[in-house]
Amino acid sequence: MKNKLKITVIGLDGAGYYIIDDWIKKGYLPNLKRIAQNGVFTILNSSFVPITPIAWTSITTGKNSGKHGIYDWSVRKGNTYEFDIVSSAHCKAHRVWTILNKYGYSTGVFNIPITYPPENVDGFFVSGFDAPNIKSDFTRPSELKTEILSNIPEYELFAEVGYTKGEEKTYTETLKRHLRSKRDAINYLLDKFDCDFNIFVVMELDHLHHKLWRLVENESPLAIEVYALVDEIVGDILNRKRNENIMVISDHGGGCLKGVVYLNNWLMKQGFLFVNNSFLLKIKYLLSKWDLIGRAYRIISKLGLGWIKRFLSKQAQEMLATSFISFRDINWAKTKAFAMGEFGQIYINLKGKYEQGIVDSEEYDFLIDKIIDSLKKIKDKDGSYIVDRIFKKKDLYTGEYVDDAPDVIFSFKDYAYDSSVKFGFEQKDVIGEPEFEDTGTHRREGIFLACGPIIQSTSTKNVFDINDITPTLLYMLGCPIDKNMDGKVLKEIFTDEFLKKNKINFVDGYDKDLEYKQIDEKDKEEVAKRLKALGYMD
Repeated sequence: MKNKLKITVIGLDGAGYYIIDDWIKKGYLPNLKRIAQNGVFTILNSSFVPITPIAWTSITTGKNSGKHGIYDWSVRKGNTYEFDIVSSAHCKAHRVWTILNKYGYSTGVFNIPITYPPENVDGFFVSGFDAPNIKSDFTRPSELKTEILSNIPEYELFAEVGYTKGEEKTYTETLKRHLRSKRDAINYLLDKFDCDFNIFVVMELDHLHHKLWRLVENESPLAIEVYALVDEIVGDILNRKRNENIMVISDHGGGCLKGVVYLNNWLMKQGFLFVNNSFLLKIKYLLSKWDLIGRAYRIISKLGLGWIKRFLSKQAQEMLATSFISFRDINWAKTKAFAMGEFGQIYINLKGKYEQGIVDSEEYDFLIDKIIDSLKKIKDKDGSYIVDRIFKKKDLYTGEYVDDAPDVIFSFKDYAYDSSVKFGFEQKDVIGEPEFEDTGTHRREGIFLACGPIIQSTSTKNVFDINDITPTLLYMLGCPIDKNMDGKVLKEIFTDEFLKKNKINFVDGYDKDLEYKQIDEKDKEEVAKRLKALGYMD
């Protein structure tokens, strides 16, 4: 039986706790301050690999990657060394809006990453920036797209202008333009639909952090203006949803990017990975060694022509990103381990799992330990050790899909260093400078704020987890919680009266009747091309 509560979740992709806390205190974010003063404000920890596809999927399922199946921006094709761009079709767990629909609640979903193709819901659904393009069928009902574009003609799925060094104002103005269009779309949807549950996400803070973290650190007016516009979006929703329960969350935080680690180069130096000894590879090696591609990109960027790369094919962008050296050049018959992904993720070339796997199951644990011991010895230029936390997949993930996980997962100095798909032959060391003009990257510490009739005002500093969001939302609306969810109900945020009247109930699994979606091959290529252009994938 439905209760009468209504909930709106506001997702601020990339919003970090420490910046938000500091800027609330300095008066830059009055609407977020209203929530913090009247409810709850604390840290929401992201997944160990704090990237968008994993985090938003865990937020909306209450489960770790081992149960929902998403580990990165890409997923492996069968037992090959080729990878597909990740999409909502790869999520193997029910999302919170599907569960709420099952119990009679209407739901509105807007702009969550990794939600294309869109789902049929009782309410509305607008896919995120991973939709192929503005012409694609990215809304449910389908005709909602026409309404949005008619009422907000400037609405765009993603930024059409990339960042060029020296053009900070142009880039922030682009972000602000996008925020205004998202703001208009959110207000339109709130006025048109009266849903029991809404979730709206904006991503522009994350874009700002990647390219212009130094402006955030220095409290540049340009950065403050972007944050202020995000805060105004929060204010609009608060004003429209008076006396309702509001939750503001982020998928991860942000921080400075100090450099990149060329993990596949490191694996080569350690004798775990080998490349083919061919004439073509020698040519590619020279191109990489001389850094011709990197130099050309930097020249193009200085001329303000960085946007050109968006129109290259998926294969051409991959070649440019990797300086022409890619997985196709690896000698799999000799390679025992390889790396891929934005942060430290290493895969073992295991027999039976990969088409050219060479590592026996008997050797697996020994090889893992050997790689871990070697990782602990990597040093930064200042002589300090760079790897601070290391996990084997069985110690980090649980569930039906753990076999798809990286075998070794680790972080570099609290995520201050990314890993690169490039081999980095042009570098003297396996550690290089940040790529593509980036100055920022991710941290685990996101934000959790909540206020409303059933939310108590508390100064709790307990650290919450992204897996806690879906169980908590289900509890708020009186729905049973899947026993297989990893998160818990955040009981400390509720009033004593609400807790006394509402018990936590469980059910034995929602995912048995999950229907898998499909995504068109052309859509995959379009999305992959854009993610590379936006800097989300190498």
